[in-house]
Amino acid sequence: MSHKQKLILRTRLPLGDSLMLTTAVRDLHRCHPGAYLTDVRTPHPELWENNPWLTPLQEDGPRVEVIDCHYPLINWSDRVPYHNLHGYMDFLNDRLNLQIHATEFKGDIHLSRRESGLPSPIRPFAGRQIPYWLIAAGGKRDITIKWWDPDRYQQVVDHFSGRIQFVQVGAAGDYHPALRGAIDLRGRTTVRELIRLVHQAQGVVCGVTSLMHLAAAVPTPSSRNPRPPLRPCVVIAGGREPVHWEAYPGHQVLHTIGALPCCAHGGCWRSRTVPLGDGEPGDRKQRLCLDVVRGLPRCMDMITAEKVIERIESYFQGGASRYLTGRESASTQQTLQSRQRNRTKPDPMPAWQVRPELDRFLRNRAPSPRVSGHQSIVLAIRAGTPRERIRNWIRNLRTRECMLPVRVVRLNPAGSISRFEPSPDDSGVLPLEPCGPNSGGQQAPTGTAALLLQMPYREILWLSLDATTPLDFMAWFEHPGFHRTGTLFPRTIDESHPREFLWRLCGLRRPNGKRPDLTRFVIDRIRCWDALCLAAWLVAHEEFFPDGLADESAAFQLAFHVLGRPLTPRNSRLDRRKAGGLSSFA
Repeated sequence: MSHKQKLILRTRLPLGDSLMLTTAVRDLHRCHPGAYLTDVRTPHPELWENNPWLTPLQEDGPRVEVIDCHYPLINWSDRVPYHNLHGYMDFLNDRLNLQIHATEFKGDIHLSRRESGLPSPIRPFAGRQIPYWLIAAGGKRDITIKWWDPDRYQQVVDHFSGRIQFVQVGAAGDYHPALRGAIDLRGRTTVRELIRLVHQAQGVVCGVTSLMHLAAAVPTPSSRNPRPPLRPCVVIAGGREPVHWEAYPGHQVLHTIGALPCCAHGGCWRSRTVPLGDGEPGDRKQRLCLDVVRGLPRCMDMITAEKVIERIESYFQGGASRYLTGRESASTQQTLQSRQRNRTKPDPMPAWQVRPELDRFLRNRAPSPRVSGHQSIVLAIRAGTPRERIRNWIRNLRTRECMLPVRVVRLNPAGSISRFEPSPDDSGVLPLEPCGPNSGGQQAPTGTAALLLQMPYREILWLSLDATTPLDFMAWFEHPGFHRTGTLFPRTIDESHPREFLWRLCGLRRPNGKRPDLTRFVIDRIRCWDALCLAAWLVAHEEFFPDGLADESAAFQLAFHVLGRPLTPRNSRLDRRKAGGLSSFA
């Protein structure tokens, strides 16, 4: 009796590189049918939704082989006629002694029937169903050599004003300057939302980035035809990478390979135009551009806005695309102008999408970090609080024989949180040194949950200097409710008009009209890590949710209930006696 070989293919590379693994999985099964069971581990599991080639496997399961996938073929890309999608196939062929070959010239993205039947994702922005083009006018901050001039992107958008509706996309945190006249979805789409946007897009304009790979991989709305049309895509490539390594059928790739000394023999594969001073390998001399003109690599400077416009127009001249009708253009401009005048916050995500997005975030959240200490106190102050008042508070704490480390954070008027840098006279105050996920070299967090994620201690006692603090607050660490649940919120906030909609979208009934008071509480970061991650995510994406959140306290309450975690145990005589008459809620 034969057994199928079980493989878990793993990569930690970015979105575009992870997308290339979909081709290897597809063609592994097509070239060796029935021989393997496969699962994957990548940073972007949304790429794999609805994928028919995957079977859930556990890394410690019987006869499961975990393979960290690479594509060393990239080192030969200037000398051999292979495409990016061959990279993982070549690696697996060598590793497993196989004969995998490409069966399609694109990545392997699958949409559910429901996703394919959804209305246009930009209909709420445009007021009606219209054709649109996606545009990504920037890129990752660590590879600046791929950037094109944002003013030239604007010239392209302006040239087609009233004829093409552009939708601007780009990952949050990357460099994507805003374009006038484009529907702005920068930083407002998940990977799956981007896939749906690409699915219904008429065309794409971008640099060498994951969006061009998606333009080829995502099915077109008419993909049920035996030979579906190719999606138009104009790629501003320059001379960094050999054109055959990146180009797909139907794409217009503007490149300068062979036109400059630095790319006379193929792509230069350099990373940056100028050093960024971040200590990364991209700052090394051999990784810096050799020919910078007006802040751009010369290879990108040679590509004018007129050349990009000409390539876009070719799709319309040949009949592959159509311009907006006069009625579509007028309706779209009127809707966009109205929304721009009345817009106070970004548009919320569709209601049906809220719960899946929460679940997707929780699946991909950062793991809990190691801690460097057991207990700590965080003292929250208002902007402008005199230092002498902080010093008096610390001295009073020490006279009560409390020697726990104290860190001070400043609550700003807008509700954000910033660092409080202690001076030499601030005895007993430690500097705020975040140590959690995404803390290295970044700004201080902008919310209570986000800051708690980055603290180096496990159990945190949070106190506001403006609130009346009970004398026995150190007993909260020993409170039986805290030992049972990992949280203790001694006070609540009455809410006469609770926001119910978001709770209903999550399939929950709001417990009552009370929320936790965040001016004083104690929490075990490790036991509550998933809930803190979710609370921080809710605050960061508050504007995406219909009806929004009342404040960060509401985010805490919702996050803990979504995960089925009580914030504190139900009150009891024992609890009141132990905690000095504290009120609590379930």
